[in-house]
Amino acid sequence: ETQAALEEETRARDELREQYAMSERHSNALHGELEESRQLMEQADRARRAAES
Repeated sequence: ETQAALEEETRARDELREQYAMSERHSNALHGELEESRQLMEQADRARRAAES
């Protein structure tokens, strides 16, 4: 019984670690997309200001 509980706890911990790793990768991907969007917006704003001058 104790062994089964330990195995279940280990399995649950491993599953949570994998979920955390997936969330971390997703977060990093979203952060990269956000930074790219910011750069594109800054470029567009600079181009707009240059066109208005």
